Amino acid sequence: MNASSLDHYIPIAKHELIAAIVGENPKEGAQCRRLLHWLGLLYHVQFFEHQEQLKTSYEAFDPDSRYGAMVQPDPAAYRRLRAELEETLDAANFKRLSRVELRTVDPNTGRLGQKVSLPKGVFRDIRFYARGARMRKITTPGFLGLPLFRRKIEVLGYDHVLLAATASYGLKDKFVTTARLRPGAVYLKLFRDIPQGDLMTLIPHARISMLWRDRMFLGVPALVAGIPLLLKVVPALSVMLLVSGAYLGISGQVEEDTSKKAIAAAVVLGGLIGFLMRQWTSYDRRALRNQKQVIDNAYFNKLNTNAGCFDYLVGTAEDAELKEVFLAYIMLARSDGPLSAHALDAQVEDWIAAHFDTSIDFEIDDAVQKLRKLKLVSGPDTALLAVPLAEALARAARAWHDQAHRLGMGPLV
Repeated sequence: MNASSLDHYIPIAKHELIAAIVGENPKEGAQCRRLLHWLGLLYHVQFFEHQEQLKTSYEAFDPDSRYGAMVQPDPAAYRRLRAELEETLDAANFKRLSRVELRTVDPNTGRLGQKVSLPKGVFRDIRFYARGARMRKITTPGFLGLPLFRRKIEVLGYDHVLLAATASYGLKDKFVTTARLRPGAVYLKLFRDIPQGDLMTLIPHARISMLWRDRMFLGVPALVAGIPLLLKVVPALSVMLLVSGAYLGISGQVEEDTSKKAIAAAVVLGGLIGFLMRQWTSYDRRALRNQKQVIDNAYFNKLNTNAGCFDYLVGTAEDAELKEVFLAYIMLARSDGPLSAHALDAQVEDWIAAHFDTSIDFEIDDAVQKLRKLKLVSGPDTALLAVPLAEALARAARAWHDQAHRLGMGPLV
């Protein structure tokens, strides 16, 4: 996995970050924690407003909404919802996977190792967003799921994946009544720990396309055993028809020897039918087992659905913004002198790699922009200088009080 595959996601909890930072300089511990606290309050209120707006925009497209199906599409409302959702996802360090990335997905690089066929005409827009791209080891299902053929491989996967699927307006009745899909609704599903090869299995109503090797494994024995039986049945069909005609009064009487041959042919035909039914049952059982694996994979790795995703996404966006600003400020404040944005970016990435053995692509431009807005840094991007920690603490607290005053949360104190 090269550097271009890294994303901006910092897969480290805030308490772990603050513990590592305070551990390097315990004297600054109290002030660092208070700064993190004020910045957290500041971003919490900002994202709370964004979350309320996002839920309002989603109401008309929510499949669980009490208002029911949207009679007529509203392109402007749909574009507004998509823009607000992608703004939240961008803040939470999610990246939209392109069509090229999705088309080149190899199903053999997933835990299921299965190809899927997608329902036609059910969803008019399907989008994947992911974060935490990294190589990980998985165990392949092996040939026909046999443990003997399983092996461990290293593949690209994602810590979190969001699927946004918009249902078509012209849905067939079976999808509306049986599958209970709502025309025009936007279905959101959030998953964790998904290998790239299993992305397509997350789409609702995706069906397993059984591999040719599995079909041959089930079909060849049927041909090998069924053809000899069929060769025995075909010549005896005329005898069976003759005897049947005699019993129905259509033709004359038949000899006892002919009747015995007809009974024997009927037994062989019954055996052939039973054999074919058994092979079909084996095929159907195999298909159901594959489908169950898809359902289990989606169910046990699903974090949330539809409007419930917003609480998680907004919370992680707030968390991501806070960690980026806090890390950039602390690393700059502890430097011996001014740093360029590029040098600060490298310093943060090296610090995370050294303390947590994790490689990331730190979003330095966004972090510096936020630090300037909070007036915690000065100077051009080629020579950034952090304000002293005590002053940064006072400015963060002032920014919080100013925001609370603007929102009518009480008088400025």
